[in-house]
Amino acid sequence: LSFANLCCGGLSMLFASEGRFEVSLLFLIVGAAFDGFDGAAARKFGGTRFGVYSDDIADGVNYGVAPGVALYFALGGMEGMVVGAFFTLFTISRLVFFTLNKGEGDPEYFNGAPSTIGGLIALCSVILFREQPALMGLFVGLACALMVAFELHYKHLGRALSRHKRALWAAPAYVVILLLGIKVWGVAWAVGLILLTNVGYGLWPTVAAFRKVLKTS
Repeated sequence: LSFANLCCGGLSMLFASEGRFEVSLLFLIVGAAFDGFDGAAARKFGGTRFGVYSDDIADGVNYGVAPGVALYFALGGMEGMVVGAFFTLFTISRLVFFTLNKGEGDPEYFNGAPSTIGGLIALCSVILFREQPALMGLFVGLACALMVAFELHYKHLGRALSRHKRALWAAPAYVVILLLGIKVWGVAWAVGLILLTNVGYGLWPTVAAFRKVLKTS
């Protein structure tokens, strides 16, 4: 399963190099599905140290290197190289932190936004704001900041869904909505919905913290 995720990352980079960023995003999402199955299998059958590292390598390629490559080809030149390398470095830093602190803290939560969220935000911004590099940079910076905001706690959606079987219907329903949106309004609409969903998830702990402060003040 980790190898399938890794292959998806490689295909994502291949299509990004050809300027087909929508297909690149598709392979990132398929890789994320394999990553979810990987985690579910590890929780059910037990994991190994090799499994942890192979999963991290696959995640680094699919969520870090592939979007970094897409940023390079979207922006071009030195600017694309710097922004792409910047994003990849932050993603790998987040994965290293996660691996080193895997046995600590509450397993129901992530410290910092998952690298999946960062990769999706970055690649969606490439598709939507290719002609507006300032907006692309804004969203890439936001993705990087969320991934290394280790004081913020994000609900582990995979574990939550595995305990609430009925909630699993939300995933195919979301896919159906995306497909219908593509048919009616086009690819940009679906990509915008993916971006909005991931930014909302990424910012929710911050919003919740502000609400808590306002209630106690």
